[in-house]
Amino acid sequence: MGCLISFSCASSPQRPTQSTDAKAYVHRGNTLAEKGQYEQAISEYSKALEVNPGYAAAYYKRGFAYGHMSRYEQAIADYTKVLEFDPGDAEAYNSRGDAYHHKGQYDLAISDYNKALEINPSGTLIYRNRGTVYGKKHQYDLAISDYNKALEIDPRDAEIYDKRGNAYHHRGQ
Repeated sequence: MGCLISFSCASSPQRPTQSTDAKAYVHRGNTLAEKGQYEQAISEYSKALEVNPGYAAAYYKRGFAYGHMSRYEQAIADYTKVLEFDPGDAEAYNSRGDAYHHKGQYDLAISDYNKALEINPSGTLIYRNRGTVYGKKHQYDLAISDYNKALEIDPRDAEIYDKRGNAYHHRGQ
């Protein structure tokens, strides 16, 4: 029998699974986010979550897009959801710390950076971010200490040298 009659041919198209549907939405969202089209990206990530509410990567990516739109409360909510699924996700703690930082909630930011560093003690970006928040709190010795640690890990990061120099300047050296 031919394909049209039996519908059992190996080449007949199959309905994508929920997992592949959700991944397709996330992929489209990533493409839009790369173009700076964050509102449209958020829509795609939300569609992925409608299909698969347990898809932590979609929450993370949507949180990232919310952050780029200065919608920090929504970013925090999405990063918190990621951490409910995976409490060992250092990137989610770091990103949520960034959102708290941008809201001026420095103690919450530092708390999240501390948790991220417990998980990933070689996270240069995390040390840099925490150092920045310490600087905003005028805790320049702590900022310098974090910048020094980051430079031990990656001595080629020019931005960290600049931030450390600014901390020394504000400290009066």
